[in-house]
Amino acid sequence: MIEKLVSTSAVEGFFISGHYGSDARKGQSLLILERKFFSLVSVGIAKNDNVTKVKVETCLGCHLSDRPGDSFVSKNVKTIYVQPNQWILISDKFLEGELIKVLTESAPEAAVVDISHGRTIFRLVGSSARHVLSKGCSVDLHPTKFLPGSAITTLVGHFTVLLDCVELETIDIYITRSYGLAFLDWLKMSTEEFGFRLGK
Repeated sequence: MIEKLVSTSAVEGFFISGHYGSDARKGQSLLILERKFFSLVSVGIAKNDNVTKVKVETCLGCHLSDRPGDSFVSKNVKTIYVQPNQWILISDKFLEGELIKVLTESAPEAAVVDISHGRTIFRLVGSSARHVLSKGCSVDLHPTKFLPGSAITTLVGHFTVLLDCVELETIDIYITRSYGLAFLDWLKMSTEEFGFRLGK
């Protein structure tokens, strides 16, 4: 009998709940969460192929924005513009493999790739989130510039990440799975001065 493979976190055994770092600035303590069990699909559509774009939007009830940096939330899926004619779709409403199946059947002309197992997702919550990321990022993350509903691919430290501003004090970070643990170590070191809590 063939055993079913079970998905394992890239930071399994190293993401241990608790409070770490300084206690001196607890009011600015940062919460670091790992977000798991999401479907992530990269979707590419040929330039000016509005028919396929509408098919994707219709089958999922989502919106594929053409504006760089847009992060758009609908009922079943979040869409993030990553480059011209390409988006990442994120959802926790579908079982494993279902999202890409829906897209393949409803919009066969689109180039779709399931990247669910290729990414680690962290969420930073707290007033110090932007300050911590700015230690290794040249992008202006000030609240008047990097607004909720915005996303950008950039370097943080020496890691290429996708930053998604969910709320003013909540930022999601998407990083290639193989760098997940190293990036978590970078986050811990950069957050020690504020104190941080690893949560579930």
